[in-house]
Amino acid sequence: MTITDQFIDKVYSIAETDLTVDSIHQIKRCLLDYTGVVFAGHRNGREQLEQLKSQGSPGVCSVIGGGDKTDIYTAMLVNGFAAHILELDDGHRVGAPHLEANIFSAMIAAAQKEKLTFERFAKGVIVGYEATIRLASSIQPGHKLRGFHSSGTCGTIGTAFAVGYAMGLSREKLKCAISVAATSSAGLLQVTDDESELKPYNIANAAISGTIAAYIGKCGFRSPEDVLGGKRGFFSALADEVKYELLVGEQPDLGIFQIYVKPFAACRHAHAAIECALNICQDHMIIPEDIKEVEIQIYSLAISGHDHVDVKNASSAKMSIPYSVAAAIVLGSCNIDAYTPSNINREDIRELSGKIHLHENSRLTSEYPGKRGSIVKIILSDGNTYEHEVEYPLGEPEHNITDDQLMLKYNELMNYAQVPDNEAKDISAAIWNLEDKFKDFLEMI
Repeated sequence: MTITDQFIDKVYSIAETDLTVDSIHQIKRCLLDYTGVVFAGHRNGREQLEQLKSQGSPGVCSVIGGGDKTDIYTAMLVNGFAAHILELDDGHRVGAPHLEANIFSAMIAAAQKEKLTFERFAKGVIVGYEATIRLASSIQPGHKLRGFHSSGTCGTIGTAFAVGYAMGLSREKLKCAISVAATSSAGLLQVTDDESELKPYNIANAAISGTIAAYIGKCGFRSPEDVLGGKRGFFSALADEVKYELLVGEQPDLGIFQIYVKPFAACRHAHAAIECALNICQDHMIIPEDIKEVEIQIYSLAISGHDHVDVKNASSAKMSIPYSVAAAIVLGSCNIDAYTPSNINREDIRELSGKIHLHENSRLTSEYPGKRGSIVKIILSDGNTYEHEVEYPLGEPEHNITDDQLMLKYNELMNYAQVPDNEAKDISAAIWNLEDKFKDFLEMI
């Protein structure tokens, strides 16, 4: 049996198990997070997203936050972009993919077009998270070091599995869909560098390409025997090594329970350092003017591409650990407002950014990716020094966000998106009762 067959069989067997109360609740949490993020993202990038939407055709799929309908692929394009613009969507620390942004962008549009039941939708979501996380985790960190963005590459395959299974594809047709997705998978980390605003395209493209792959699979074309493990397959092209136990082995929990939820609007690599700095400043009532220097110890993979201090736009700022920590210290938080043009250009934030230095900590590097920790030392002008370490930043399974905290995030995002309170309340109520209100939810958005 090929490794592709083993992978499909493992994920397929998980899909065939019954939904549980806990798994349904986790789907609701992920969907609530996605919904708030995509509404707010649409407002943030409205001008460009409206241009993308204008290229589409009439259809039945929602442009979330845009208030109208379009064809399935335009909906995925716009919603996928909107879901990642703010850097507030969920992810997975080992495989490093984002998940809700492409999986829900694809599954909601597919549900509206194909009139999926709640159960098929829910199982598709479980499958999408599982396939993406297993695949991405098995090839990191070499995949990233080669310059690939697992949200785009592995996310395409995960989306194909999600949509294909939800549409009822047989195992053989799923294999075709996975093969198409593997040859379509793409996503370069170069689009996260400089002042690029194109990172969300990797997510949107994963939603679109994965869904196209599912529809091609439905047609019943014959696929190669081993698109993942063949000598010219996915692993040969995109991976340095493959950890097969993470790909097809038994795991302690479903992938969807392994994700993190973001409390800050920054790249996840910055979150532990942000949390450290906020804790120090709050505990010791430190004001920015008193800070002489900030030393951040972190794992090696978080330094390259995230240590720049010269930021000119929100995309660059969100990738910068020095900027994000400086903004958090000055503003007392690191939400959407931290990345507005007015704050990016604030002299006090820029000045403090220049005092922040990143250093590799060998212990933290050895603990990565099991932990994405950081140690922050703030040195004051009077000589006093304060230090704090975070092993698991807020939002990880070991340091989880509660339902109440998640609702707070959702309400803040919907308020930012200028969604009327009663409408936001109705949408969240439908999500928390999704088994009975699935069709209502699809109509509301």
